[in-house]
Amino acid sequence: MDSGMPHHRPAVEHHLGGGEGGFTLVELMVVLLISAILLGVGIPTYLAESGRSEEAAAQAALDTALTEVQAYYDDHESYAGLSSSQMASADPNTDYVTLSGPHSGTGKPSVAVTAGPGTDEVTGGITGPQSVSLASWAANGSCWYVIDVEAVGSAWLTDSTPGMTGPGVYYGANPDSAGSSCAPLVPSNGVASGWQPQGASQSDWATVHP
Repeated sequence: MDSGMPHHRPAVEHHLGGGEGGFTLVELMVVLLISAILLGVGIPTYLAESGRSEEAAAQAALDTALTEVQAYYDDHESYAGLSSSQMASADPNTDYVTLSGPHSGTGKPSVAVTAGPGTDEVTGGITGPQSVSLASWAANGSCWYVIDVEAVGSAWLTDSTPGMTGPGVYYGANPDSAGSSCAPLVPSNGVASGWQPQGASQSDWATVHP
C-alpha cells in the first residue's frame, strides 16, 4: 500500500559496462595503453626473429650446396659441366636454379650455381673453371653468397677481387637485393659486407652481415 511517503532509490555507481564488475573509462584506457606498449615491443622482435630464421635457411642451403659442389670438383678436378640439374639430383631438398630469387613456392630454399667466371682457367694441366659461385635469397630480402676458389689460376684471384687473397671458400651478403639481383657474382664484384674467408670465426657466417 502506498503510504504517501517518498520512495528512496539506491545510488547507482556509473561504471563503463554497467554492474559492479565493469571497468571505469580510466581503467580501460590504461589497459589499452599497456596493450599498445606490448605490441610496440613484440612486433619488431617477432619480425627480427623471423628475418633471422629466413637468413639461417638461406645459409644452411648454401652450406649444403657447397659440400655438393666440392664433391663434384674432387671427382672432376674442375667445375666444368656442373649444372643445376646435377645439383638437384644430389640435393633434392633444395631448388637449384639458373638465377636465384624469391622462393619458388615449393617451401624449399633456392640456390643458384655458376661454375667459374665464364672463362676457362688452366691449373696443373686441368682445363676448366677452378671456381664456383653460389647465391641464395632469403625471404626477408637479403642475398647470401659463397665462392669456392680451388686454384691460383682462378679469375677471382687474377682480377684481384677485394678480400680474396688465395684459394679457399669465401662468404658474403647483400642487404638490398630484394631478390631481384640475387644471382651468382663474377670476379671484381664485391658485396656490401666484403668477402670473409672460411674459418674466420667459429661460425663461418658470424662475420657476414647483410
